Amino acid sequence: IDYEQLQYRRFKRGELKRRFKELFAEDEDSCFLASGGSYFDGAKCRVLLMEAEALLRKEPPCRKTPDFEAWELPQPRHVYVAGADIAEAGGDYSVLAVLCVTCRRTAARYRARCGLDSFYRTCHRVGVEYNRALLAVERNNQGHAIILGLREGGYPNLYRQGNLRPLNPTLIEPKFGWDTNAQTKPTMMEELRRAIEGDSEEDEEHFQPELTWLDTEFLKETLNIAQEGVKIGAGAGEHDDLVMAYAIAYQMYRKATAGSFDPKRIALGGKLESA
Repeated sequence: IDYEQLQYRRFKRGELKRRFKELFAEDEDSCFLASGGSYFDGAKCRVLLMEAEALLRKEPPCRKTPDFEAWELPQPRHVYVAGADIAEAGGDYSVLAVLCVTCRRTAARYRARCGLDSFYRTCHRVGVEYNRALLAVERNNQGHAIILGLREGGYPNLYRQGNLRPLNPTLIEPKFGWDTNAQTKPTMMEELRRAIEGDSEEDEEHFQPELTWLDTEFLKETLNIAQEGVKIGAGAGEHDDLVMAYAIAYQMYRKATAGSFDPKRIALGGKLESA
């Protein structure tokens, strides 16, 4: 291309920002990454994936097994939060995702096809190890069994939501766990998207994510998430368990950074309720 065309291209990139790829797709790959069905910005996710792979070549995970990966060992006085997504029918995984609020990065992740008893013991052990992390378990379906196991086992920092009792609106009845439903899912997914992509007006060369995302499997999974109407989820034959676990963990991150919880008490594992 000649100089005038190059200048025009640069001008349009600055003007259109992230929409440039959609309106001026240069090849099949960029056309695919800008496709309207993808929920997350594929170009930005691929940039984060390449950055994570480069960082991990320099600093490999502190601990790694087939089911568990840690990018940060528990640090004294650091604040950690965690989200747990429990496998449903169809061969899904159960996932526990841990974020470091202090360092603003992924800290650890457990992902396995395992029994409920094994999973709640893992949640308890890892949560306590990471400074009694504020732990939110999705309470849909089998999540109730995980929550029950954690409560009976005395987990010290289990997230609970307060709900007004219908017959007495002055009283608040706490419910343990995170409720993913038609009202909460769009919001939590949108907030996770902002945490990954930063400003929606910025393109993949000029964006700043909220956290440092080091989980390459999670970043790969974001590329399979699509939106059809109001439905957001993985495509046929794909999984979204990592995305959902991190979405729940990020809700806990937001509560910690917004002051809904006292970070000192979180670090010490105090018993907390939603503000």
